[in-house]
Amino acid sequence: AHPYHGSLYFNAARSSGYDFWASTPFVAAGSLGWELFTENVRPSLNDLINTTLGGIALGEAAHRMSSLLTSRGAFGRGVGAFVVNPVARTQSFLHDRGGRADGARVTAPEFSSAAVALGQRRGSGASPGALTESRAFVGVSIQYGNAFGDRVTRPYDAFEFSLHLSPEDHVVLSHVAVSGMLLRRTLVRSTSNQLFLALYQHYDYDDLPAFKASSQSLSGALLYRRSAGARTQLHMGMHLEAVPLGAVSSDYNGFRRRDYDYGPGLGGRFTASVRRDGRDMLRLDARTVWIHSVYGARANHLATTARLSAAIPVVRMVSVGGDVGVTVRRSSYREMPAVSKRVPQVRAYLIWSPS
Repeated sequence: AHPYHGSLYFNAARSSGYDFWASTPFVAAGSLGWELFTENVRPSLNDLINTTLGGIALGEAAHRMSSLLTSRGAFGRGVGAFVVNPVARTQSFLHDRGGRADGARVTAPEFSSAAVALGQRRGSGASPGALTESRAFVGVSIQYGNAFGDRVTRPYDAFEFSLHLSPEDHVVLSHVAVSGMLLRRTLVRSTSNQLFLALYQHYDYDDLPAFKASSQSLSGALLYRRSAGARTQLHMGMHLEAVPLGAVSSDYNGFRRRDYDYGPGLGGRFTASVRRDGRDMLRLDARTVWIHSVYGARANHLATTARLSAAIPVVRMVSVGGDVGVTVRRSSYREMPAVSKRVPQVRAYLIWSPS
């Protein structure tokens, strides 16, 4: 909830004409005001960081997506833009812009794609580490901009967004992730090879059967692309992460009235994909993150996730996809026994790609 509320603060400024950097203080000010004047407990530093950094990531992604939807004019897209960014759309109507323009316009991206996945996932349930439960899920993924293109000059000119809903689970929202490029510097650029140094902002949230985890992070990244013809490319990215705030559900509840541990940490992530016509045909995602708990149980949490996915086009705008992944977590507690958990998952789905 905190990052979403932060995105509302961010877009109140963004849709009033402020650019990305000028909008960020409004998130911190809004969160601080809430902590100081509306809560009946002591102000929480983790809530301030979570709301501010998460609000910036979700807010700019929402601003870009809603601007792209309204630029294409259709009524249905306008409704979608309101769902994605209600603050900006409300301001547009109040200022008699017909819901078609934000105060801070963005140029159309060089490339964008959206995909909706419908299918079944099978993962661990009551028996840790075993594929025991099958659930329906809906996934939405957005690729906005081209990280290797010529139009990447401002924050979030290129980003990826993903969201998973599992209506049959105890919680509907099981995954949210945003990775947005803030800065980029060219190292090598030729006809077939490109190498960039980049700075990214990330927001990650996962509600797995065995535990929950979330993090706000910044990463330095080395990005590589090799072209294999006009339509096919190999993309690779290696990131070293600094995590100002990460949270992991605790195995020993009751510490300071919270059921999770949070603190700073470090991490790394790796991505590799084969793309055809701008869409991933085969993709590998891996991430390791270490969190040192400073609030909650005295502990260090180490979690590693890897996922391999593939998609095969069937007809225009429709593909068949599937993936296999696993998350392994080890938590070392100073005053209690260490805990290890393994969460495998297999999914099969249909993909509709309207753009």
